[in-house]
Amino acid sequence: MSTQSDLMIALAATSLVVAANAGISVGATIKNGGFEAVQIATQSANPADTPGWIRTGTPGEGPLWRSYDGTDGFLDCCGVAHAAEGRQFVTLGTGYRRAPASSTWTTTITDLNIGSLYRLEFLMAHEAGFSGPQTITVSIDGGPGINFTSLSADTTPYWNTWENKSLFFTATGTTASLSFSATTSFDIGLDNVRISAPVL
Repeated sequence: MSTQSDLMIALAATSLVVAANAGISVGATIKNGGFEAVQIATQSANPADTPGWIRTGTPGEGPLWRSYDGTDGFLDCCGVAHAAEGRQFVTLGTGYRRAPASSTWTTTITDLNIGSLYRLEFLMAHEAGFSGPQTITVSIDGGPGINFTSLSADTTPYWNTWENKSLFFTATGTTASLSFSATTSFDIGLDNVRISAPVL
């Protein structure tokens, strides 16, 4: 015998099917927001390893890294890489003790509902004590950049303390260009880029 709960589940499933068949979006999407789509051994500068994203500017080190778990991942004489979530993350910057220069990661947010308010979130981490606080600038559709600076005083190499950052924006189209940029020496970490359902 069907219960009211069963009926509601069936109606919800039917609504999703109807929406999909009608070409109606059921949620905004950021492709490969955790940078896990292509698994690497330690670090990679191959653009094919970060599908959905384009990096421009200074090449830096990495810029795709795999956290060390005792078997594989990045480590050197001074420490190991720590991802925020999963095993992989990307960086912006010039590398260890190099002059500051600019770099950018760009992707496209899809399946937006025009006029809806969204929350964008991401995790960032300064490289270590020697890098000091580092700043990432976020821009949507080429609009004014919003600066986010790491606040942690953690000195442990590398990218040991990740901080969640967020901002709100209203969609003006069904897609939006999303850019993370930094002008810095050393390398600042970026991971777990995500977008919430519309905030009503």
